[in-house]
Amino acid sequence: MMKIGELVRSSFNTLIKNNALSSEEVDQLLQAKYSKQRFDVNYPILKAYIEGVILSNQQNINGYSRYYSAILRINGKKYLLCNDWYDRNRKHFQTWLDRFEGNTNTKATADIIHAPIHNKSVEESGSSQLTRTYKKLVRDRIPEVISKSGKKLVTRILSEDEYKLELQKKLVEEIQEYIEAADDTSTIEELADLLELIHAATELHGSSIQELERVRLKKAQERGGFKERIFLIEVTDA
Repeated sequence: MMKIGELVRSSFNTLIKNNALSSEEVDQLLQAKYSKQRFDVNYPILKAYIEGVILSNQQNINGYSRYYSAILRINGKKYLLCNDWYDRNRKHFQTWLDRFEGNTNTKATADIIHAPIHNKSVEESGSSQLTRTYKKLVRDRIPEVISKSGKKLVTRILSEDEYKLELQKKLVEEIQEYIEAADDTSTIEELADLLELIHAATELHGSSIQELERVRLKKAQERGGFKERIFLIEVTDA
């Protein structure tokens, strides 16, 4: 099953491409009360992006990053999308999303300025014929999960060069998701995804996890790890 945060981002990407978000809906998504009632999310789903203000400052609420770094533009205005999603929100989000099935004729005109990397190689077709295009490397059992849900999909097997490139893209994506994780539980989920990708990349380069661990231990013995939290400021030649 797709992680809730990934589902939210890919769904908003599709809604924006299909011009399915009306100005009225956007106004509601900017409201904390609406977001709580509709999605059981504690923060507004959308937050107006302010030019000239450091992005990380706009993402943070009370010291925690609550918004993705992607900047969305709808009706000429820029927004950030909330990243504070949990499995308990999935049912609420899906109910809201189902309202848009097959609807591409709204007044909104919108596009993505910059979005997280979402190159997926799977296309899903729901009963209403809404197709979500992903073009992205996915876990081995994702096609099975999609098929069991009753949806149709299109996949292909990557060449070795393509596989290496998509692994690199996926690593960048997961690192960004780790950076933007809202809490310790989400952070561990993202680290687990990173570890799975490291396993795959290690095999791709003709090695093994045992050899990787041997190299890691050797470097740790020679140069140490990062447990001491040492922050190097400057070095002056003798």
